[in-house]
Amino acid sequence: ITGLLDFGDVHKSFRIIDIASTVLYLHLSDKRNQGVKALANGVLKGYSRVRDTPDCTHLVTAMKARLSCSLIYGLRTARINLRGGNVEYVLRTQSNGWKVLQELNDGIDRVEDSPDEGH
Repeated sequence: ITGLLDFGDVHKSFRIIDIASTVLYLHLSDKRNQGVKALANGVLKGYSRVRDTPDCTHLVTAMKARLSCSLIYGLRTARINLRGGNVEYVLRTQSNGWKVLQELNDGIDRVEDSPDEGH
């Protein structure tokens, strides 16, 4: 085992939300610049080995929504806790998050399913 993803442990939602969050945070920390499509296809390929893959038409939209919330809540939390302690963790996404949000907004609207992947 090289990793474990526990989808749906702390909330109940559409599976696409968990997948979008996974792809988003992989993309935010991707040092090899693989791109959203390559990362999404890799996640979906692994996911489909265990579960039926949900409709991914709105994957990028879900990624943008998650990132927007993360950026705004991070700023809010930092502002509220500014005098209370270290806010480095809640601001981690700020370093490249706004740029990635702009790229997602300007770039791809959806991740196309690869015919050979069977998603």
